[in-house]
Amino acid sequence: MHILHINSKYAEQNHALLETLRLHPSNNNRGHIVLYSTLLIGHTEHKGHMRVSSWPFMPKKLQQTNRQDMVFIRPPGISDGAFQRRMDNIWFCKLLLLFKIHTRTDTGMQFRDCAYVSVLEEYKGQRKPGDILHILHILHILICFSTLAWLAQCQSKIVYECREQAQVLYVIPVSSILGRLPLVPVGATGTIPFAMRRDTADFPGAFCDKSANGGDGCRWWYVNSWALGWGTKQ
Repeated sequence: MHILHINSKYAEQNHALLETLRLHPSNNNRGHIVLYSTLLIGHTEHKGHMRVSSWPFMPKKLQQTNRQDMVFIRPPGISDGAFQRRMDNIWFCKLLLLFKIHTRTDTGMQFRDCAYVSVLEEYKGQRKPGDILHILHILHILICFSTLAWLAQCQSKIVYECREQAQVLYVIPVSSILGRLPLVPVGATGTIPFAMRRDTADFPGAFCDKSANGGDGCRWWYVNSWALGWGTKQ
């Protein structure tokens, strides 16, 4: 299955591509696209299942909410056999939509189970969230405890969500979804703080709070790397 990569920066090109599509009869009048809200993920070695959900439609809610789970995925272009799950070898994404599409393949018309995701970006700035820029913080960085070194020591990352116009979007097969992404919000508001307004180069595509404790900036999180595995009693 081909991976469809959509970048919102190229809206005109995307629309031009869509204009080249042609209608064809649906499969037994079932429609070309089927939407569903929840994906049930199993494991080849362990018991139990994991559920990830996405239902972004405002008029109709899924259990009284418009839920869009965060997930971690196998990056496009890496086959099952060549893939190894590591923090530096997976992508962190927001699950925007789950759907099944009726499409033409080399062996005829088939349904394909797909997911529409936006990629979360990694924060790689040297400033540790919550630190105040004074002499002790400067010495703290110079000695060697940069944000990256500190995160590497605890085998974690900080990821953030870009503003809507800057998000990188993919359509992937649901088999690429490895599980729900365990996240912990950064700071009191869970958004990039107003105090980091001069550090915008460290989080391209995002913006910080407009005022102290405003909570209106782009969201960011710590990745809980210890919870990335499959939960078992052992």
